[in-house]
Amino acid sequence: MRKFFCLIGVLALISCSEDNSKQSENEFVHSDFSGVQINVSETDDACKFNSELVCAINNYILCSINPERAYCRQNKKELPAFVFMKDESLKRPTSQTYEIVKMKPLADNQIEVYTQSVCDGNWFGLCQGNIIFVLQRVHDFWIVKDVYARESF
Repeated sequence: MRKFFCLIGVLALISCSEDNSKQSENEFVHSDFSGVQINVSETDDACKFNSELVCAINNYILCSINPERAYCRQNKKELPAFVFMKDESLKRPTSQTYEIVKMKPLADNQIEVYTQSVCDGNWFGLCQGNIIFVLQRVHDFWIVKDVYARESF
C-alpha cells in the first residue's frame, strides 16, 4: 500500500512538471514575441531578437516586402520561389505584425510556427489572419521554406 501512495505521488509530480513546462513555453511565446512588427523602413539585416525562429520569420517577411535585400539574394535558393515574383498585382505589404500562437515540430528537421498576422497588403493572402510558417534547419540556421494560411487552427 505504501508503494502505491509513493507511485501516486511521483505521478502527480510528473504531471505538475509537464503542466509547468507547457505554461512556461506559452509565456515565452506570448511575452517575448507578441506583436512583432516589421515594416519597409527597416534597413538593417541584423535581427534584434534572441530567437533563431523569430529571426527567420522576420527575414522572410522582410523579403516579402523587398526581395532585393542582401539576405534575400543570398538565400534565394532556400526561400519560397513566390517571394521573388515581380507583378504589381501582388500588393506586397509594407508592414506586417504577427504574434506567435504555437509551434509544432515536424519530421525532417522542420517546425511549424503558427501565427496571427496583420498586414497592409494582399500578398497571396499570406500575411493576414492565421498564417503558418514552415521552417527548416539549413546550413546551421533556420529558414522559412513554406508559408500557408488557415481559416482556423
